[in-house]
Amino acid sequence: MYWMGRYCERAQALARTVGAYERLSLDSSQGEPLDPSLLLPLVDRAAARSSRPTRKEVLRLLVLDAENPSSVRGALGAARENLRSGRTVMPASAWMPVNRLHARLSELHSKDTAGVFGALEEVEAIGSQLEGRIETTMMRDAAFSFWRIGSCLERADMLLRTLGVLAPALVGGGDRRFADVRAGGLLDCVGASSMFRRLHQTNRELETMLAFLLNEAAFPRSLKALLFAVERELERLPRSGAVQAALRACFAPAHAAELSAEPAALMLENVCAHLEELGDAVAATYFPVEHRRTVAERPAEVASLPPAQDPFEALGREHAAVEAVLRLVDEITARAECGQAVDRSAVRAVCDFFTDFGVLGHHEKEESILMPVLVNAGFDWQDGPLADIRRDHRQEHYFLRVLTHLAGQRTAWSSEDLRRFVEVAREFTQFLRAHMRLEQREVFEPAARKLSAQVKASLLEDLARFDAQTGAELRLALERVDGLLSKYNVATHARAPGATGAPVQGRVMPERSPPAASIES
Repeated sequence: MYWMGRYCERAQALARTVGAYERLSLDSSQGEPLDPSLLLPLVDRAAARSSRPTRKEVLRLLVLDAENPSSVRGALGAARENLRSGRTVMPASAWMPVNRLHARLSELHSKDTAGVFGALEEVEAIGSQLEGRIETTMMRDAAFSFWRIGSCLERADMLLRTLGVLAPALVGGGDRRFADVRAGGLLDCVGASSMFRRLHQTNRELETMLAFLLNEAAFPRSLKALLFAVERELERLPRSGAVQAALRACFAPAHAAELSAEPAALMLENVCAHLEELGDAVAATYFPVEHRRTVAERPAEVASLPPAQDPFEALGREHAAVEAVLRLVDEITARAECGQAVDRSAVRAVCDFFTDFGVLGHHEKEESILMPVLVNAGFDWQDGPLADIRRDHRQEHYFLRVLTHLAGQRTAWSSEDLRRFVEVAREFTQFLRAHMRLEQREVFEPAARKLSAQVKASLLEDLARFDAQTGAELRLALERVDGLLSKYNVATHARAPGATGAPVQGRVMPERSPPAASIES
């Protein structure tokens, strides 16, 4: 929850800054165009890659670089992975919009400038939507506190970094005719333009803006308000003494008289360093290395099937596991058609299985691991079977939403509810079986012939690596329906989904690097 909050906020803050900076470039005088590479220190790994990058290269580094967890796409991907792990304590509706947005960014190219800036607006909108859902639906427990602390720390960190990068370039120099435009652009980059104008009207002096952004406790995006929010959440958590001590160091004095030119830059740098120390204190207190080592050293589970020798054999085994649960759906549906009462807890368990094992596991392997390899081998991403499969995956989400809604209905089912369940369940099983046949016939078999042995071996390793992080969780999804398979006398020959190679260890949370400046560590 903590790292999901940090990465979501990082993606949203960077998307806002890049979009606002682009709009400012359009409003600035043609005689002094704004250099987009000025923003590269916000994703400092990228800043070192190219001394004079082109505009498209800057967009790629800031927005589309999947390898850098400080870019918009990289941060969103990391947020998505943490959201996957934290989905049991979060609103169920949080996953889908983030997943769709990540898929959209994955398909964009830096040459499609309009598409990139359109996606940045969507990142902002979905970030706000996700925050609203968490704020209005989550219990105020430790999970919420860690999310809130992570979000506030990253928001404060990105505020300081953005001011440190842009304030010297946009305020106090250049053509005075555009001074107000540049000052307004700086406020837009940190999401403060409207509230600053409400309080200070046309005053755009640097000292006034910094005083507002750092010290205005009534403005929720100011440094002081964010630190107070972290302080409130730490009071809910145990063992927070060391973290609170690190937090107090962040409340550095920032009086308006001290906020001009170089003193301001030095002060921003110092507070940023204190924020990094605060993040280190949170990690050392609540996410110690010893815990990760304990999880990693758990005895490996013994797979009930021999290791797969081929990536398509491994994925085929998962199809077999899905088929077993589809037979369970067939049995529940047949009994409903005969007038027997439907065990809605069984329907919920089936929906949970297809969400955890199917959407978050099998679909993820196909879309993020298998398909990029196939595109490199000549398959068409935009058309043909790969596009059909991705479209089918979205259709499967629809079926699961309907079935989950029916299973979670508090009142007893009416005859119309029962008819609706039977209709959707029948259509769902037919659809999913047709989908698996399509995958086998149009993708797995042609790819098995086309890919070299070396590529297939590498693909198998990537699948095994995915299972090393999520395999135990995916098997747990099938174990939850094992009792139902026995209860309804459904035979299954697949008890080891995800067994793509060596036996899978217990769930290991990926180590999350600190944000921004020290991201490479």
